[in-house]
Amino acid sequence: MKAKDTVMADGLIENIADIAWDEAEVPEGQNELSHLYRELASRIAIAKSQAEISFKAGKKEVVDTLKDHPDFYKKMLGNSPDWQAKLKEWGIE
Repeated sequence: MKAKDTVMADGLIENIADIAWDEAEVPEGQNELSHLYRELASRIAIAKSQAEISFKAGKKEVVDTLKDHPDFYKKMLGNSPDWQAKLKEWGIE
């Protein structure tokens, strides 16, 4: 896996920011600061989305590394129903 595969595409970043901007909740009486609330909501949404992508990529990298050591993988993890369920949950296998 290449590092570029773990970063959101620009178009996705813009979409997430736009949605968060539109859905941001501005506290009553804070209309003059609404742009700050909306900007913060956009940045938080982008960070959460990127973190999810990076976290999933990291899990896949670990699984791929384990598979590079087949004896360990097969003996310790390969046949475990719990491990297989976790891989499925993560969307790796």
